[in-house]
Amino acid sequence: MQQITICQWVEKQYEDKVFTGATCIEPVVIVDWVLTVEQVFNSANRPELPSK
Repeated sequence: MQQITICQWVEKQYEDKVFTGATCIEPVVIVDWVLTVEQVFNSANRPELPSK
């Protein structure tokens, strides 16, 4: 299972939020950001484009 854990500093401690699969990652800073865990991992596994 692929997952992304976001750690946020809240009231002198870290709070973890775990996101998996097709779940949208809830951004704190960039509120219009719509990206799922699957999209993040699929973009990382994409083959490189050939050089010109």
